Amino acid sequence: MTRSLASIFFPILMVLSIMEYSFAADMISLAQSVSDGERLVSSSQRFELGFFSPGNSTFRFLGIWYKNIPKAVVWVANRNRSIAGAHGVLTVNNDGNLVLLDGTNSTVWSSNVSRKAEVPVAQLLDSGNFVIRDNKTMQHDESYLWQSFDYPSDTLLPDMKLGKNLKTGKEWFLTSWRSADDPSPGNFTTRLSIQGLPSIVTYMISAKVYRSGPWDGSNFGGTPVSPNLVSLSTVEHREDEIYYKYQPYNNPIITRLTLNHSGSIQRLIWNERHTEWGIVYSAPYDQCGRYGQCGANGICSINKTPICECLKGFRPDSEGLDASNHSWSTRCVKKRPSDCQKGEGFLRLVWMKLPDLIDFKFNEIMNLKECEVECLQNCSCSAYASATLDGREKGCLMWYGDLIDMEDRSGKGRGPDIYVRVPSSELVGASKEKKRVKIIIVASIISGMIVLGLVSCFVLRKKWKRVSVSGYALNDKKRTKTTKLLSVIPGMNILAALFSYITKKTWKGGQESCKENVEVPLFDLVSIATATNSFSQENLIGIGGFGPVYKGILPTGKEIAVKRLSKNSGQGAEEFRNEVVLIAKLQHRNLVGLYGSCIQGEERVLIYEYMPNKSLDYFIFGLISSPFMHPIIT
Repeated sequence: MTRSLASIFFPILMVLSIMEYSFAADMISLAQSVSDGERLVSSSQRFELGFFSPGNSTFRFLGIWYKNIPKAVVWVANRNRSIAGAHGVLTVNNDGNLVLLDGTNSTVWSSNVSRKAEVPVAQLLDSGNFVIRDNKTMQHDESYLWQSFDYPSDTLLPDMKLGKNLKTGKEWFLTSWRSADDPSPGNFTTRLSIQGLPSIVTYMISAKVYRSGPWDGSNFGGTPVSPNLVSLSTVEHREDEIYYKYQPYNNPIITRLTLNHSGSIQRLIWNERHTEWGIVYSAPYDQCGRYGQCGANGICSINKTPICECLKGFRPDSEGLDASNHSWSTRCVKKRPSDCQKGEGFLRLVWMKLPDLIDFKFNEIMNLKECEVECLQNCSCSAYASATLDGREKGCLMWYGDLIDMEDRSGKGRGPDIYVRVPSSELVGASKEKKRVKIIIVASIISGMIVLGLVSCFVLRKKWKRVSVSGYALNDKKRTKTTKLLSVIPGMNILAALFSYITKKTWKGGQESCKENVEVPLFDLVSIATATNSFSQENLIGIGGFGPVYKGILPTGKEIAVKRLSKNSGQGAEEFRNEVVLIAKLQHRNLVGLYGSCIQGEERVLIYEYMPNKSLDYFIFGLISSPFMHPIIT
């Protein structure tokens, strides 16, 4: 009987012990510990916590990393003090604190929790967050006595905060590693600036080295891509805190935001197919991404040579002029002292990264016209622009003194307009220059058409004489018609010239209208490549005159058609962008929907709605010779 009971209960006890071990694999409690060589694993098997030595280092650190991915450490506990040798032990003491001890039983690091719990438990969550909570209320986030998400290292994971608690003064920010092999705090930090409108700023010690544009409700201005297909970004404004965070569209997506030891912010996504991390974007992304690259009152344009130029009415400071590359490294100064309110006005600059908010005013109720009036009345007001919050215009911004860290973003995607104060001479000069160009264009076109008309008359008259001489004399009626035709041709050519000029002007105006009123999403290449399995042959659904088309699936599950324009299509970035804006403006029931585009390096990519039932290949490879206009045949 005893043997029979033992045979029944022994398997049950084994199962219970396995269940207990599985439950405990992601947590430790009082009198339990994690020694060097042991690990905690989150319940979904995504993250691990344990001891590691970075690179070629022999020192030991306690950290968190992805379990089944080549080691990418996302958090380090003892950044300020390493452990010599594999003798570290992590434990939960009687006060409910996490304590890291070395081989001599000295405290290397502690969580320093002030509140006590009756049954303290330290657990590694599936989010990568390592928390201490009371085991009696372990289902509630409010019960966290301490969490690693409040003390970021160099990595921002989904749902982590980058910002500030306005009540306590607690700030969440990233700090780089000192080097690739040393996780101790480095020279770079990335923070959410909450001065005026929120923006992302990277510092080297205390000096700014990178700054995004202001948050506009969906993206930070001046960043390389907006939006991306990987995650949804938000800036939360609450009574006691303001912070930035992001969340992947789908849980299987593995993505992180890292500040590397060289000061570059990188958004990374794990490519399961190629088993490697792909860089969605990096900031600073080029020379113009560096803070204040062209100094005060200078504009950086990466597509120009040199990349720096002064605002109208300014000139390079001779002391800061770098003769080797014809750029300036300090500032632009006014050509002449300001003649305040003596004909001064504002010059509109489109698709710009707005200057840094150093000496500024933010008015939430003023419209753009009221902002212009107030700025003009203040001699020290340098510029103004609309303020965009939550995706809509809300008030205006005014800058005083020098304008720093401006960038021309035409050709890179979208950007707001800014109105910069210039002297009356620059306004008159700009107006005269426009008139001069128009006169030259009109005169050239009309002259060319007149010459063409005279040549046409000469050829026709010569042919008419030849016909008459050959014995086929024209009767009076035909002669009259021919004479009238000859007299009308020059007039037709002049009308054609005028029509050409007016059409060009209207087209230019249409483009400006598109710039003002149409926002075309600009997607990043890595996200598109992920959606199409890196433009694989399995996803290829056709090849047209302008390039191949692939079927893709967004993280949201929506199907898309991705058209990758051939590098031989001959389109530049500006021409491509203008046409994308135009087709977006021409949304019509007989045109396939355009979701967005991508301009990255030499790549030109269009993202359309996917049309099933064999209609996609027709409207993408139809007879209309345009990479954009695709009629849907029903």
